[in-house]
Amino acid sequence: MASLRGRRPQRQVGEQEIRRAGRLSTSDVHDRYDGVADVVYDGRELAPINQSTRRAKLRKLREYDLVTYTGGENRHGEYLAADSDVESELDITLRVTTDA
Repeated sequence: MASLRGRRPQRQVGEQEIRRAGRLSTSDVHDRYDGVADVVYDGRELAPINQSTRRAKLRKLREYDLVTYTGGENRHGEYLAADSDVESELDITLRVTTDA
């Protein structure tokens, strides 16, 4: 099975969340990243990345054929994992909140 081992968390978080969901809209990728960032970066010297940098990381994931994107170059498309068998070494727990 392929692994994301050795990649920095900034490159693993978005891809792992896309893989877990199977398909995510651009805004959902950002929402999920924000939802797990505190957990992922806790105790690390790295800090969470902003949306602009995330977009650049997502473009790189597309260039490396790790994710595919539907929707051309606009922000209304969806990301899909290119290989569902790739595993991350990060233990990411998504915090789900509901409006009361």
